Amino acid sequence: MLAEAGVEPGTVFLVGAASRMPAVSSTLHRELGVEPITVDQPELAVAEGSLLGAAPPAAAAEIAPPPLVVARPPSPARRRGLTLGAAAVALVLLAGVAAYAGLGGGNGDPGGSPSGLAAGAGSSARPSASASPAKSYPPGVDPCLLGTWRMTNATNFWSINNVERQTQGQAGQLFTFREDGTLVIDDSHTEPEVAIADGVRWEARPSGTTTMRWSANLETKELQEAVISTDAKRKVYRNGKFFTESNTEFLPEPGKYVCTATTLTENSTLGKWSSSATRVS
Repeated sequence: MLAEAGVEPGTVFLVGAASRMPAVSSTLHRELGVEPITVDQPELAVAEGSLLGAAPPAAAAEIAPPPLVVARPPSPARRRGLTLGAAAVALVLLAGVAAYAGLGGGNGDPGGSPSGLAAGAGSSARPSASASPAKSYPPGVDPCLLGTWRMTNATNFWSINNVERQTQGQAGQLFTFREDGTLVIDDSHTEPEVAIADGVRWEARPSGTTTMRWSANLETKELQEAVISTDAKRKVYRNGKFFTESNTEFLPEPGKYVCTATTLTENSTLGKWSSSATRVS
C-alpha cells in the first residue's frame, strides 16, 4: 500500500495488542527497512489518537502525547513464527499509520532506553531445556537385536537314511542384525554340525556368507527371516572322510526369540531347531 502511494515511512509506531508479538516487529523491520517503535500501552494508542483528532485544534495543542518507550523485541527463534505473525502485519500497519496521524507525529526518542522490554512490549521467556527424545526405529526392528552376535550352540535335525537325527554345533558363526532390516551371516569361522547315526559320525562344515531380510514382532517376540542372497555351502564328511557338498538350505519358518543385553536365544515355532548366542558388539 505504501509503495503504491509512493510514501516512504520515516518512523513506524506499533499500536494495538498485536504489536506485542515479536514476529510483527521483526517482519515490519525487514519489509520497511525501519525499526518499529512500540509505544507504552499500545492497545490504548488508537483510542487516544481518535480522541485527539476529534478535539478542537486549541485543546489538541495543550494535550501532550503519551510518552513513547522504545522496545526492541527479540527476533523470532523459529521461521514458523513469521508465518503466524504475517496475518496481523497489514492490520497493525494500518492502525499504526492512523495513530501516528492522530498523535501529530509524537516526540519519542529512537535512541531511548530498552527498559520498555519489561513495562511495554514484554519479553517472552526462554523455553526450558528438555531431554532429547528417544530414538525411534522402523517397524519390525527390535533395538535389542541390533549388533553382532556369535553363536555358542545350535541344534538342527537331519534326515539320515530316512530317519531324523539331531545335530549339535555351529559355534563361532557370526551374524549381524542391521537397522535397515538386513541380517548378514558369516560362516567363515563356524564349527561343524555333528550327528551320530548307527555308529557313523556325520559332519557338515559350513562356509560362505548369507544376507537376509529380517522382521521382528515386538509383541509376540517372533523373528521372521527371508534369504536375499547367499553363497553358503556345506561339505559333508562321513567318519572324517569327504562324502558330498551341497548348498545350505534355510527353513522359512519363524522363530521365537529372547533377547537380553548379552544373550540371544531362538527356538523354531515347529520345534525343528534352536540356537543360543552371545553379543559381540
